[in-house]
Amino acid sequence: MSITIEDPAKITGHDYKIWFSSVNDTLKWNLTDKSANKNVFFNQNFKEFRFSNYWSYTPEDKLYVYEDGLKIFINSYPEPITNIEVIANQSGILIPSEGGALPDVWFPSKMPTDKQQVGNGIWILHTRSLSNNSYEAFLSSTLRSSNYTRFVNHDWEMRFTEQGSYALKFLQDRTIVHVPFELWCIGINTPDDPSDDYKLIPFIYDRGEDNGFNLERWGALDHSVSEGDNDPYTDWIYWNKPQDVTPGTSGYDKYVSSLDFVNNNEGSYNFNHSEIFARTVLVNLNGGSAPPFNQDLPETGTIFRITSGKYIKAGEDEYEFSTTSIEKHLQNISTTNKFSLSQNFPNPFNSTTNYKKCFKRMERY
Repeated sequence: MSITIEDPAKITGHDYKIWFSSVNDTLKWNLTDKSANKNVFFNQNFKEFRFSNYWSYTPEDKLYVYEDGLKIFINSYPEPITNIEVIANQSGILIPSEGGALPDVWFPSKMPTDKQQVGNGIWILHTRSLSNNSYEAFLSSTLRSSNYTRFVNHDWEMRFTEQGSYALKFLQDRTIVHVPFELWCIGINTPDDPSDDYKLIPFIYDRGEDNGFNLERWGALDHSVSEGDNDPYTDWIYWNKPQDVTPGTSGYDKYVSSLDFVNNNEGSYNFNHSEIFARTVLVNLNGGSAPPFNQDLPETGTIFRITSGKYIKAGEDEYEFSTTSIEKHLQNISTTNKFSLSQNFPNPFNSTTNYKKCFKRMERY
């Protein structure tokens, strides 16, 4: 949602409320002028726009409505990600949490520091190395196809544990690889309530073909996240939703039970899963140009948390905002009663007289 001033001369100075309704199970939006006690827009359809891969069904100039000098855009599709953070490391929960991505290329994250790990590494979530390492490129790579619809509205974690998980080299020979992390869906706005968490199925793309999960690219082949050659990154990780999403590990356990560990292959697993997040990697920032690195992987106990945008709820979500008319604004910045002249101070030893005067700072509209 965005509201900007299109025509200052038409701004009313009124208070407004945006709220949402449901008509035949279809979400609608409404704009009420609270000062005039009237609905400006009622039961309006949303413009067809979504953030997945940053493409739109509707030309940008038709995404907006205009009223009372305001340019209004209301989108029913939430931003894909609102925060990427590291909430724990080997020592336990981090208070405050640490950044888990790079905000200087527009990722929704604070900058990670050397407090992220007990060891020397600083790790960020990204996607495969691309010529464009921006957040927009990350979304296009990871939320490909219909992943967006399965990803948003829920929150997610990557947990480095002693137990780890069994992953498949799905795009290669489909052999089994033990990885030192677990992937979890942690519900909808319930990060501290494990009762709705369920474990996901991980796949990897083993870039080094060494049947393990580790740092695979460094030196001249390191990640493009910086201009240096010291940002090694891992094999690719694919996050998959199991058929059974009963809270806990039930869905994941059924996947594991179908694997053929004797012959090291997928066994009877039918691959009827749903991809959520594709081609994610972990980058060790300034970790080294060649082995040995300052850290080979995030330490056990490290938890990356990804908070997604949430869908609007009719009858619950509402937003209020106020405007200031140009007349009121000019009145507020009027110089009336804002100019003062202090007592002058004649100097008997100097023929000049000094004055103290005070003006409010200049303001522009």
